[in-house]
Amino acid sequence: MGEVVYIREFISGRAVRRVRDVWRVHFPEELTGRTRLEDLSAETLLTLARLEQNVMTVVYDLIMGVLGLGPESKFQYLSGEPKMRVLDTSLFFIDQIRWECLRRLGWAQGFAGEEYTIVELILNCREIKAEFTPPYPQLVKPHPNYEDFSRHRGVEGEAMVRSLIPAALAALGQKA
Repeated sequence: MGEVVYIREFISGRAVRRVRDVWRVHFPEELTGRTRLEDLSAETLLTLARLEQNVMTVVYDLIMGVLGLGPESKFQYLSGEPKMRVLDTSLFFIDQIRWECLRRLGWAQGFAGEEYTIVELILNCREIKAEFTPPYPQLVKPHPNYEDFSRHRGVEGEAMVRSLIPAALAALGQKA
């Protein structure tokens, strides 16, 4: 009798094999099909969130590799739809990284990066984005801006959460 193959694990494993070397060059953690943002060190998370050291090149390499589109150096040669998919996924992925910074500080919760692996966030970006409404995390009660956020989240919620990113990166940087 043959082996049982779990298709999601097979696809994730294949995607990780395509990008493992790129990841290793830049970050100390091992990347697997089960790696979540919460598994990353504060240093790796901050490097990604701050977009330091040509990180967008690494992010494009990661995304294009996971999607099977080749290395980042081929980005400019992609046609319209695949290029838009890489751009859209990169913006979504960076948001998830930044939301994880807020979560680690105990400031926010309720975003896709809490539930999905890194590979799933990339492979299923469009479906995951559609699943999460609103597309930004919610502030938690202990945060000093919680009451203001609760009153204005329908109109200004995303802007309020995004305005916390610089302070979150600074705070997380001090902890790291």
